[in-house]
Amino acid sequence: MQADRTAVEAAVLPVDKPSGMTSRQLVDWVQQQFPDCKVGHGGTLDRLARGVLPIFLGKATGLVRYFHHQPKIYRTSIRFDQTSPTFDLDGTVETVDPGVAPPIKDLQEWLTDQRGVIDQKPPIYSAVKLRGERVSDRVRRGEKVVLESRPVRVEKVILLASSFPRIEVEIHCGKGFYVRSFARDLAEQFALGGAVVTELIREKYGPFTRSDAVQYGSQLKLSRKQLSSPLRAIGHLAELRVTDQQLRLISHGTAIARTFDHPDGTSVAVVDDRNRLVGVARAVSRDGRDLWQPEKIMVTV
Repeated sequence: MQADRTAVEAAVLPVDKPSGMTSRQLVDWVQQQFPDCKVGHGGTLDRLARGVLPIFLGKATGLVRYFHHQPKIYRTSIRFDQTSPTFDLDGTVETVDPGVAPPIKDLQEWLTDQRGVIDQKPPIYSAVKLRGERVSDRVRRGEKVVLESRPVRVEKVILLASSFPRIEVEIHCGKGFYVRSFARDLAEQFALGGAVVTELIREKYGPFTRSDAVQYGSQLKLSRKQLSSPLRAIGHLAELRVTDQQLRLISHGTAIARTFDHPDGTSVAVVDDRNRLVGVARAVSRDGRDLWQPEKIMVTV
């Protein structure tokens, strides 16, 4: 089936990224099939990782900053008898003595302790930016880079299998969490020889699962029927239903009165009576008035 070559106004396409492909390459593939649209992705996956990568098209690209706050589920395999500077198979992998297997009880306790908001230091080979440039690029030039720990949220970690020196876990986490850092920290906690992520699969990202996702194929042609509504992508936000009069104001960037209680700074999805996503507004207080200030406009009337 040939892709519809006319521009897509706003949509999201969840794709099951294969291992060995960068997130940028996947965006380029979608761009080739929808050449008249702006295209971006909803969150980088490592080259060797596979799984759900939502691709945003048209005006929906402006929603990525809200989508990033959605939870994720990863399934990963980690070996402790290998070491790599990248903590995965993309680095130079060496075999090491794994050390002594931690008792399952102790391992389970540590995994339980990872729940909630924890401090985690990103790996130096990562997409994290330092003064506008990826730290991985700085490291490859020979620069010494020191990264600070930062708070990340973990809902739970489930031990799926343990056959030392290998384990398999499922991780439910939030924005900014690095599975490779998790593997490094686990190895350090139990004084193990090394830590290498040998497989990483993103099973779910926000509302999108691998069963929702389009399979990648160099000869595969996409169609509009495979696209999801941008409203689904930000379904974690509360909805603000607007009247025709409010729609006209919001769509032209004019703030409207806030008549129900939301803390300042709260973002909401603005929806009209046709169930269209009009845009995103933020709760603000100005000149003694509580207002919904438009931040992102999807529809103009």
